[in-house]
Amino acid sequence: MQVISNNPYRVLGVLAGATAREIIRQANTIKKFFAAGKNLPCDYSFLTFDKLDRSSESVDAAVAKLNLDADKITAALFWFYKGNIISDEPAFEALKAGDMNTAIHIWEKLIFAETEEKDNKKWSPVSRRNFSAFHNYFVASFLNVDNTPQKMSEAIAAQLKFLESDNCLSFTTKMIDYTFKATTKELQHLFLNEIIREIEQKTINITLGQLVSILNDNSSVKQDIIKNISQELTAKIAGEIEIARKNAEDKENAAKRGEALFKQTRDDLEQLKIILGEQDFTYFSTADKLANEILQCGIDNFEYYKNTDINQCDHSMKLLVIANSLAVGSLTKQSCQGKLKVIQQWIKKKEKKKNIFLRYINHF
Repeated sequence: MQVISNNPYRVLGVLAGATAREIIRQANTIKKFFAAGKNLPCDYSFLTFDKLDRSSESVDAAVAKLNLDADKITAALFWFYKGNIISDEPAFEALKAGDMNTAIHIWEKLIFAETEEKDNKKWSPVSRRNFSAFHNYFVASFLNVDNTPQKMSEAIAAQLKFLESDNCLSFTTKMIDYTFKATTKELQHLFLNEIIREIEQKTINITLGQLVSILNDNSSVKQDIIKNISQELTAKIAGEIEIARKNAEDKENAAKRGEALFKQTRDDLEQLKIILGEQDFTYFSTADKLANEILQCGIDNFEYYKNTDINQCDHSMKLLVIANSLAVGSLTKQSCQGKLKVIQQWIKKKEKKKNIFLRYINHF
């Protein structure tokens, strides 16, 4: 996850919340080691888990980024913070030693309540004692590049539990000037927008649909996030449809165009379906527009090749089947099924004539 791997706090080897003086001092120390050609002493970069290419230029860039309150807040949301010396300090020492399991175990004991069922985890209430454990558990889980999508989802849920609580406001005051104001809702948006960006760049192994399922139904940001994601997905699909339409005059390559359109949009449409549901108007409308365009590609291919290359009609059939599977509205489905029937009957008739001709030729 890039926002963690290349976090400016990590580049400098300090924890979130480090003062401006500490940041400058650490930057100067790193540069002195670079100049002397010596290895840096162990710090809070935790290099055993993820590679970090550090240079004088990247150190200067990190310092500059931590001069701006908005960037500092974003960086802090994705790096470790010492909020409880008793629990966080030994966890950080474990991480320095390359022992992720011990660090995770320390934080898990604070964020999960004990239950009789081992596999049934229940969140502990977020408090002054454990709020940094929720936050650090999230960061550690994503620094651990071998984690499963399930673990990543659980880690995001932990961070959201923290960001939904008032304790996150005391966390942010440690990072920035007191004149900078941010509500819990704004912080959740800031966090989730970064997660969405990472998902779209495929740097983390979860989907947008899985992200939405993590959000608490009572969360004030859930509907906002659903709206933003669905608008982005529909815009991407609409853009691909428009690209296909611009090349509609090229009937010879209609099948290739339809197949490319489906390939470019199927994942986004599936995510939209998971997020909104099949009966939602936005999904309904988008799916039918896509189905109609793929249907038209199939028809164009059939009309172009039907009298010259019967084998090309298989591509038309494939596209019409795809269009029918995507369609939601009854009119669109009827159109797909009607065209399918026409092409099937035409192929059957053509094959029958071909067989009669072959029998006639063989007779002689």
